[in-house]
Amino acid sequence: MNNILSSHNRLVLGSWQLPMIFCNLYVFLDVLLCTTSIWHLTIVSIDHFLYTSRPFRSRERSKFKTFFIIILTKIFHK
Repeated sequence: MNNILSSHNRLVLGSWQLPMIFCNLYVFLDVLLCTTSIWHLTIVSIDHFLYTSRPFRSRERSKFKTFFIIILTKIFHK
């Protein structure tokens, strides 16, 4: 949706026709969501690496560590 709005404004209208606050909000959300996606992929990759490199050690993880990782993932995912 963001790319459609941006492309429409640049190609058809030639400039940003909405109020400037929406332009700033668009840029902010675009950067935030892209960064969140990168963080999410990084954490998932690290998690997969740890579980494939040490498959039996995953059972030894404490509940606190698991909870902490879930919270970090949720924070960076939003």
